Amino acid sequence: MISENTKNALSKSVVPAVGIAAAYYLVMCSVFGMDKGVCIVGAVSFGIAVFVGLSLLYRR
Repeated sequence: MISENTKNALSKSVVPAVGIAAAYYLVMCSVFGMDKGVCIVGAVSFGIAVFVGLSLLYRR
């Protein structure tokens, strides 16, 4: 169903995407003092965007 190349690309992109989303959350909440709900929504959105981008990059 899912090719081996796709599985490898997805597994390679999970950790950096989660790390970047966590960093985004910490910076926005700690440094800029934004509301936690806004920080969570932004971090999730940013993490998904990074995950998709890295998945496409690693798949090539």
